Amino acid sequence: MEVKRISNWMLDLKIAWEFTQRSCDSRTITYYLVFFHKVTLPFGNDESKTDVNLWNSHWQPLMAFVYLCSHFMNLLLVEDDPELGRQVAGWMHDAGHALKWEKTAAAALEVIRKQECDAVILDVGLPDMNGFSLMEKLRREGVRTPVLFLTARAEVSDRVRGFSAGGDDYLTKPFAFEELLARLEALHRRSTNHVPTHRNLGKCRLDLMKRRVSCGGESVELQPREWCLLEVLMSHEGRVLPKKFLLEQVWDIHFDPGTNVVDAMVCRLRRKLEMPGCDVMIETIRGKGYVFKTLA
Repeated sequence: MEVKRISNWMLDLKIAWEFTQRSCDSRTITYYLVFFHKVTLPFGNDESKTDVNLWNSHWQPLMAFVYLCSHFMNLLLVEDDPELGRQVAGWMHDAGHALKWEKTAAAALEVIRKQECDAVILDVGLPDMNGFSLMEKLRREGVRTPVLFLTARAEVSDRVRGFSAGGDDYLTKPFAFEELLARLEALHRRSTNHVPTHRNLGKCRLDLMKRRVSCGGESVELQPREWCLLEVLMSHEGRVLPKKFLLEQVWDIHFDPGTNVVDAMVCRLRRKLEMPGCDVMIETIRGKGYVFKTLA
């Protein structure tokens, strides 16, 4: 392995590390590392076998670095209790995460508007605004950052209010740090596996959360089975899907029921999609099945 290539590689690693310190974006830096690893590091050729020890001495630290970056979280704590704030900040630092601590809702709101973070730990009893109101304000402004309520309010009504306001998790005091960390990591995993809430098909817009199709000024809500059928058709756009396949995917039926349940459901879905300007269609292929098409 050429010394020059090793030098270039280590320079890339140094740049990557400095980048993480500035951006605190674990996903971006992980993708960056994997990309430059594929581009600059030899795999399975004679050059890579000339010095196995040198290879391992650099490869193993890189893998550890990628692992840490992929699990790194940039957190915001909103807590007016100074002792608890110091404890949580220390715990998160020891666990390898970055945490910014704000004591008021106004300060937290300013931080969230200016900086991206992976999750927010939010107390309810803040001096200038209660955490429920802050949560509602964030969601109204379109902030989708995961929020975990950390509060002494343990009543069921409080929990329900927290989730109704837009919170993603709720942990009551006193608590174990291990549980807090596990809940935050779970929120982080779910947020990194982000599922879109809308999809455009031609001139139609699909609300994936409310299961509603709209086109122009008209909209129609779909029943669960109708939506499931539409999802299967969309995910195989342009392909002819036999009735047997639709029965298995939508109804979980693995035998011929001897009914026209598929034909009836397709017909009903067609009628609901027949809106002015709607550029999607479900075409019947006689003797074979159905195909979903976007016309625009």
